[in-house]
Amino acid sequence: MRPRSVSPAAATVAALALLLTGCDGSPAPGLPRADERSSTASPTAPPAAPAVEPPALRRSDPLVQDLWRPVPELGTLATTLPASLDLDAIDVSRTLSEAPVDAAVLAVGIGARPYGMDDVAVLGRDGGWRLVDRSTLGMRDDAIVEQQFLLSPDGRMLALGDDHGIVLVRLATGRAVRVATPFQQPVLHWWDPDGSAVVLSDRRRQRDTWEVRLPERTATPHDHHGWSSAVGPSGGVVELVPNIASPGRSTRPAHAPFTGLRASSGGRAPDATTPLSHALPHDAHVGHRAGDLLGVAHGHDPEGRRTIPGVSAVDLRSGELVGLLEMSPRQLAWTSVEGVLGDRWLLLHSPSGPDGGLVAWDPVAAELRSVMAIEQRATVVSIADRLLERRAD
Repeated sequence: MRPRSVSPAAATVAALALLLTGCDGSPAPGLPRADERSSTASPTAPPAAPAVEPPALRRSDPLVQDLWRPVPELGTLATTLPASLDLDAIDVSRTLSEAPVDAAVLAVGIGARPYGMDDVAVLGRDGGWRLVDRSTLGMRDDAIVEQQFLLSPDGRMLALGDDHGIVLVRLATGRAVRVATPFQQPVLHWWDPDGSAVVLSDRRRQRDTWEVRLPERTATPHDHHGWSSAVGPSGGVVELVPNIASPGRSTRPAHAPFTGLRASSGGRAPDATTPLSHALPHDAHVGHRAGDLLGVAHGHDPEGRRTIPGVSAVDLRSGELVGLLEMSPRQLAWTSVEGVLGDRWLLLHSPSGPDGGLVAWDPVAAELRSVMAIEQRATVVSIADRLLERRAD
């Protein structure tokens, strides 16, 4: 624990306490003796006041941004990704086993319905597509609820999940390693920055989070909740917590709002906790990676009443809510925060039919731009945002 210096406020409290007692420590006239006080109170300090929950954001607040429009109608933010997916090019592309790539900047599921069972395609840095045939990797399709895959931040590894565990594919060779998990149908959340491990959770027991390490080919319990945590800009873990006074991992009761942000710098032990300026609902889903801002998608408040559905941006340094991109429940249904671009833009994917796609949101400047239009057929994406670069407009 880090040593603390005595603040002026603490010195004032100490001086006041001295005035209320005699020089020998006896209570001043009219105050109860220590043995007469409540047994639940400390003899040297009053009971701690309950933490004040930060307010929820209201629709009238200027932080709420009504910017969402059909993706084809938005202005474009040019990047190294194509402006739209060419599904015909994917259909005729070679397989990864035939033509490996050193790294991929994008992976897409090419199923005909949301979270389908078909193959995955990856876009190499050379602009060419490769099909990742799940069957050649020994993967099962018949019991998968959702198609699960996740590119590592450097684009060199692809993790895919099924009811036997996960398969880790090295794109430069096309070779795969299977690692069994203690549960079926894992949900993949984020990669360690060095691409050596991927964090996942049990779909049926969402609070059970595990880490699969590639070098050891092992699955072990992880210290952070997958749905509410992400990799931070320094390589540590940032996590939303419901009670900033609770040390270590939170045992969050059902429907409890998030009121704080806990960060660890490269290790597992928390080293900083920051209160949030606004409470975030219990159904908040944190993005895969954070920059200076953390993107959080949410739709309902803790009591089940309708709150403002959308994506919130939280400043990691201060805990301040920078903005909330308001979205309709239909648009938000499968929306995810896929990554970051520079220090301004959060990358969001909203597969809401032909009007959806990949967009970039700057919550400080209140700008929303199209990055890649996506037809309904390709509904799942994963971005190696370390490889993603912006082009001149």
